[in-house]
Amino acid sequence: LSGREHNLLLGQTDTGNAGRLREIFPFLSPSPTCHSLSVGFHDSLDCGTRSYLDFIRKTDLSPTGHPIAPVFGRYSTAKNPFSNHNPQITADRVMWDILQEGWHGGFGLEANRLRTAEDIDRYRRCGYSRFSIDANPFIDGRADHMSHGELRERSESLPWRELDTCMEDVLIRLCDRIVDLGPCRVLLPREEVFRAMVKYGTAIAHAAELSGFLSRTGNRSEPTWEVA
Repeated sequence: LSGREHNLLLGQTDTGNAGRLREIFPFLSPSPTCHSLSVGFHDSLDCGTRSYLDFIRKTDLSPTGHPIAPVFGRYSTAKNPFSNHNPQITADRVMWDILQEGWHGGFGLEANRLRTAEDIDRYRRCGYSRFSIDANPFIDGRADHMSHGELRERSESLPWRELDTCMEDVLIRLCDRIVDLGPCRVLLPREEVFRAMVKYGTAIAHAAELSGFLSRTGNRSEPTWEVA
């Protein structure tokens, strides 16, 4: 090229070389997308990254004209029993596709349906930038059929310390209050507030615990997370 000499390096597309390339080229590392318009691509086979990038290049998805940050991976712990993939393999496959496509527009990598601090730590160490906390197993569906007395008794044993509040405070703030939802206004009867506390209280406490763990241990100042 233009009479200059160039060196050509050949290497395996393995995790070690992927890590070295991320150190040299920052655009190959996932980043939080909380300040960008983003769109997520679910790819259970980890083979659609290049097609998604081509789609973004050819399609005007942004209503504001600003660049869109694609979010890849959507890796879920639920896939572990059914595939040979793991979080690092998914992260590396996305990175090699980003490199081959010459994409410099930034991207995210999402870990989906995480239920434990160990899950979060494993994905964080692999460079994931978005985290979806699965609180569904902690929702108590029995609350739908409990009597007022049962709801009151169960409410007293909720993890109030993790919720950073108390039952009396929630009752004062919500009972018999009218909530303006825009198109309609909703009255919150006392029994329904109890029912909501019992049904969702433990799930909220679990999500708060994991999000706190992510904030304390993350290597990014603003980790992006959501509750599923």
